[in-house]
Amino acid sequence: MFAIVILLWITPGILAATPLASAQWVKTWQARLPEPAVPVAGALALFFLPSGGRDRARILDVGVFRRLDWGTLMLFGGGLSLGAMMFDSGLAKSLGEALFHYMPLPGLAGIVLAATFMAVLVSELTSNTASASLVVPVVLALAEAAGVDPLKPALAATLGCSFGFMLPVSTPPNALVFGTGRVRIADMISNGILLDVAGVMLVFGWVMLFG
Repeated sequence: MFAIVILLWITPGILAATPLASAQWVKTWQARLPEPAVPVAGALALFFLPSGGRDRARILDVGVFRRLDWGTLMLFGGGLSLGAMMFDSGLAKSLGEALFHYMPLPGLAGIVLAATFMAVLVSELTSNTASASLVVPVVLALAEAAGVDPLKPALAATLGCSFGFMLPVSTPPNALVFGTGRVRIADMISNGILLDVAGVMLVFGWVMLFG
């Protein structure tokens, strides 16, 4: 089942990069079975497939719902919803443009630093993919308006979107660690902010020197 889910996840993307992308059956596949539906279908199938044991039990039963950490699940889902609302309302874009405007460093260095900082900040509130889809276009537009090469700012923004250490909603691993009940949000923020600052400095230095 794991192999089937992986194949259903990656095959549409592979087909989209081939001449078959315009085929009607490929478009129908992508419309009828989008990426978010694949893991849900795979999880549901585990309730019907036998585990192979002598008792002929299924791989999963309804008891799994009692063992789920619903609080962490709702927390992470709420974070994704919050990030989506920031994008749809234009708040995230406005924050990014204001951040670029008040950066102390001029020229290319200022744009690279602002791009990195903005990417890290946005990635704390939503997924890495959603962060990149918002931050990178803004960075490209501002770099073009400033008359600088957009390669370094875009690279810095892309790398910065992979950071997110402060909040449980930043990434699923953060949510899983928080769900154990052994790590407080205050501890995550106090330690995560140090990692974020170090990450901004490292990305900025690497991009400016080697990008």
